[in-house]
Amino acid sequence: MNDRELMQQVVQLTRQAGAAILPFWRADVAVQTKLDASPVTAADIAAHHVIAAGLQRLAPHIPVLSEEDCDIGLAERQQWQRWWLVDPLDGTKEFIAGSEEFTVNIALVEQGRVVFGVVGVPTTGVATTVARALAPGTKTRTRRQRRSACVRRRLPAPCSPWSPAAATAAPSRSACWPA
Repeated sequence: MNDRELMQQVVQLTRQAGAAILPFWRADVAVQTKLDASPVTAADIAAHHVIAAGLQRLAPHIPVLSEEDCDIGLAERQQWQRWWLVDPLDGTKEFIAGSEEFTVNIALVEQGRVVFGVVGVPTTGVATTVARALAPGTKTRTRRQRRSACVRRRLPAPCSPWSPAAATAAPSRSACWPA
């Protein structure tokens, strides 16, 4: 499977993870605290399991580094040439508060550079893809997104590289991250 085909499969996987999250949204979901003091819910874990299993089926030879399963030593990760970088539910605090401002994020990284990334918004079904290796400097969009307006939200503080706002509304990357 080439990277373009892989990206389309990851778009579908992002939507599946979003579907796993939505039953917990605006429900009385229990909140736990991770070691870094950030919140985690059953929705985070459900999305993680959907993504981890899906990526394993799609590309079993590519390791996964997920926010919900990141106990992989630096020595091991430094050996990786190509890996998945995953945040199964970015914006957990917003999710807990009942906001629509949370996303599912999956990127394929090769030698420290993003090959492509997919940001899905579960509440709208919109998935935005950005692909360096497929068409340098261009954004590709799913058919559904072409019919609807891009996700435009205020930049969160601190600005997350996975934010839907950073992908669609920031005038440049430097507006979000220091150079």
